[in-house]
Amino acid sequence: MKPLLTLLLLALSNNILAEPASNATTQTDLNNQELLTVPSDIAMGFSSQHMAFSSIEDSPVDIALDRTSLKVPFGKFEAFDNIFVPGFSIERMGFRFDDNDSNQAPPDTELYSVKLPLLYIKKLDEKWTRIINVTPSIHSDLEATDSETFSLMGLMLWKYNAGGPHSWIFGAGANRLFGEYLPIPMFSYAYSTQADTHYVLGFPASKAEHRFNQDWSLFSKLAPEGGNWRYNAQDDNNVNLSYKSWVATIGLRKNLTGKFWASFEVGQSFARKLELNDDASDSEFDVGNSNLILFSVGLHP
Repeated sequence: MKPLLTLLLLALSNNILAEPASNATTQTDLNNQELLTVPSDIAMGFSSQHMAFSSIEDSPVDIALDRTSLKVPFGKFEAFDNIFVPGFSIERMGFRFDDNDSNQAPPDTELYSVKLPLLYIKKLDEKWTRIINVTPSIHSDLEATDSETFSLMGLMLWKYNAGGPHSWIFGAGANRLFGEYLPIPMFSYAYSTQADTHYVLGFPASKAEHRFNQDWSLFSKLAPEGGNWRYNAQDDNNVNLSYKSWVATIGLRKNLTGKFWASFEVGQSFARKLELNDDASDSEFDVGNSNLILFSVGLHP
C-alpha cells in the first residue's frame, strides 16, 4: 500500500506542477532557486494530529481528539481562462472519552468530512489574481444521512501583488471552521524579507516560515480548528456535534525530494468549545487547553 501511495503522489505532483524550464536555465540555477524558496501550504498528502486528554466543563469526563486527513488533487487544467484544480479530501476526527471511574463517559466517536474541492484561479492582470473554491461536502459518522450532513462550502479571494515584498489577500468564505456553517471574512498581509523568509498576518490564520538551508525549514502558525458533524446516537436519534478551537504550533520541515516535505509540529489547542444539539436540547461545554503533536508528509508547491 505504501509504495502505491508514493507512486500516486509522485505521478500527481508531476502532472500538477510540471513546468517547462528555459533552455538557458542550468541545474545550478535551479538548485540556487530551490535554496531560496519557502514551501507553500500542503497541496497533497497525509497528516495525523493527536491531542492529549483535557477536562470538560462541569463533567467528570475528559476528552482527547485525534485527527487524520488525506488530500489529493486530480490534476491542473485550463478552463475558460481559469486554472482549474479539482480534488478530493477525507478527514477523520476521533473523539475519545475517559470517565475517570465515573461510569459517565459516552462511547468513543469517529466523525468524517468528505470533500470535493473545485479550485478556480484566474490571473486578472500583473497585480491581481482571483481565487474561487467551491466544495461540496459531507460531514457525518457515515450513518446519519439526513440533509444536515451535506453542505456547499466555498470561498472567493482576491490577491493583490503590491510590488516588492508586499502582497495582500482579501475576500470571504463559508465553511464549518468555527463549529457551525458560517460566512467568515478573510484577509491577510504577506511580507517576504527574502525568498527564504515569509510572514503572513491575517484572519483567520497567521504564520511565519524561514527556510535556513536546502533540507530544513522552521515555521510557526496560529489558526482556528473545528467542525460540525451529524451522527446517529444510541437511541437512533441524529445529533449535531460542533467543535471549535484555536491552535498555535511551531514546527520543522524536512525536505524529502523536490517539493515533497515531511513536517513535525508541537503546540497547544485553546479557547475550545464542544456543543451537542438535537431536536430536544442544546448543550455547550468549555473544554480545557490541550497539548498536541502533528505529523504530515506531502507536496508543498
